[in-house]
Amino acid sequence: MTSGLDDIASALKALATAFVASETRYFIGGSLASSMQGEFRATNDIDVVCNLLPKTFDRFLAALGDQFLVDHVALRSAVERG
Repeated sequence: MTSGLDDIASALKALATAFVASETRYFIGGSLASSMQGEFRATNDIDVVCNLLPKTFDRFLAALGDQFLVDHVALRSAVERG
């Protein structure tokens, strides 16, 4: 059994790998980012902001694979609306 921190780190690594593979700009914020900078806060999530573009959408989903549950229709709609 893995700890919550291991789960969060694994999820972040998979997500960051997909962003890099699809050439999508992103940054991590929130409690996880502040904890990495020395301001420790209990967290059970990851705050991520990304600039997912229509031209990189399919590459991002392919890189993400089946590691996450994604509503492809809702995500594509959000990306296309900008």
